[in-house]
Amino acid sequence: EAPDIMQAIRVRRIGYLGHVIRYPDNRWCKIMLSACGPHQIKKGPRLNWWKCVQKDLTCFKINAASACS
Repeated sequence: EAPDIMQAIRVRRIGYLGHVIRYPDNRWCKIMLSACGPHQIKKGPRLNWWKCVQKDLTCFKINAASACS
């Protein structure tokens, strides 16, 4: 039986989040993870990487606050 592709993608996204969280605060990827723009862009994809990761954490019943601390 083949492994569930979506579960494999979720696991890798959460793994990458773990790497980004451990980076020093001056790395661009960590800065972008915590960046919030003043205005929401109306055009473009509605589901970004962070929203996907939040859904993945919910799927695996992991609290996002505890995952990022």
